[in-house]
Amino acid sequence: MKFKRLPFKEFMEIYRKVPRAAVDVIVVSKKGFLLTKRAIPPFKGMWHIPGGTILFMESVKHAINRITKEELGIKLKG
Repeated sequence: MKFKRLPFKEFMEIYRKVPRAAVDVIVVSKKGFLLTKRAIPPFKGMWHIPGGTILFMESVKHAINRITKEELGIKLKG
């Protein structure tokens, strides 16, 4: 589903004022699970589980796929 994003300034004005849903992505293998170091504040440089906000009109599945691609460079199957 394609949708137009708000300008960043307008998005941040709304973002600070309303509750929002988010997803975290846990990638598991036989060796353990994947952590990444945050590239942005808050907690820049600290270990974390990749995740992010579910965007307006976005399904949970699409958010998981988008975040996995954006943060890890991994395209999920299915």
